[in-house]
Order: sequence, then structure tokens, then C-alpha cells
Amino acid sequence: GGQALSAWSSTHDSLGSTVRVRRLRLSDGLLEAASTLGSSIASLERDTYRMPLQLAVNSRGDAMAFWHHLDGTVRAARYALSTEQWTLWSGPGPNAADYPAFALDGTGRAWQAVPVDSNSQGQEIDVYSLGPADTRWTPHGFVTAGRLGAYVAPKLVADDAGNAILAWPCGTCVGANLPMNNAPIHGSRFSAATQAWSAPQQLDPR
Repeated sequence: GGQALSAWSSTHDSLGSTVRVRRLRLSDGLLEAASTLGSSIASLERDTYRMPLQLAVNSRGDAMAFWHHLDGTVRAARYALSTEQWTLWSGPGPNAADYPAFALDGTGRAWQAVPVDSNSQGQEIDVYSLGPADTRWTPHGFVTAGRLGAYVAPKLVADDAGNAILAWPCGTCVGANLPMNNAPIHGSRFSAATQAWSAPQQLDPR
């Protein structure tokens, strides 16, 4: 789209920070003044480095920003290249979790992969989506088959057609060696044609 976007959190008191955005127009080098999306991220007492402010963009030039709100949920704002404006999505999302992953496909649908601790028995990955006209995140359930171990950091990508791929390390699978920080990589694919996630499969044969 010929422009660059930046987003950051700006600390303003002992409770949390506001989310700020700025746009650089590459055609003439114009750097716009920073604007505030008008919402706070999590309390500074939380390890916010585990759920930092994140940006997801697609090839069409649209973008979304995601952050951990003070109420413990994930909040988002959408940038549309067609209007060159940010729109704050005011509804609360899923509960914020450590090390989530986000993606934005070419249809404008946002994806969120949330590691969930299952009663200290290891983590699973819950997936949600948010379409351009949606008023709430749509749950897709646990994509992973079984518990994965602690501190799972998934990776999530999406394409212009609306397909998505989720990958994660499986610390409880055969071949895992957690003391050596070594675990098999598994993945699942969302098909825009069937609107369903595939069964997980191992991506790195051992």
C-alpha cells in the first residue's frame, strides 16, 4: 500500500499504558503525528512481555493491532487501507494468554491462537477468528490433539484466499527432549473451502 505502520504502548500511569499508532507514507516520506486508539493494555504488574502489543498485516495493505486489555481480555483495532483509518474494535475478546499468535488473511478475517493451560496438565491451543463484520470472536476449539507441555509458543500465518496454517512444538510427543529444548513440530491447516481445520500432523519427520 506504499505506507508503513507502527504501533506501541505508551506508559501513562501506574496501572497500564495506552496504545499508540503512527503511519509513514512512503510516497512522500510524510510521517503522521501519533494517535491513540483509546484503550489500555494490561496492568504493569503482569509479565506483559508474554503478551506484547502485536501487529498483523496482509498483502492488501490492511492491518490489525492486538493487545492485552486491563480487563484481562484481548482487544483489537483494524486499519483499512481503503480509508487509511483505524477502527477500534470495542468488544472484549478471549482471555489473554502467554505467547499467543495472530494473523490477518486477505479477506479481512483475523486469527488468534491461544495457548491454554489445562489445569497444570500441559497446554493446548485454542483458536478464534474475527471477520470484518463480526461483533465477537468465533471460537474454533482446540486444534491440537492432546496436551503439549508447558510454554508453547505457536506460529500462525494466513493467505489472501482465507486459508491459514498453525504450527507448534509438541513437548509431550514421541521424540521430544525438553532438557535439550527439542520438540517435534506439528501443524494444522484451515481450509477456506471447507471452513475447517485439518487433523494435526507432524511436520518434521524424525
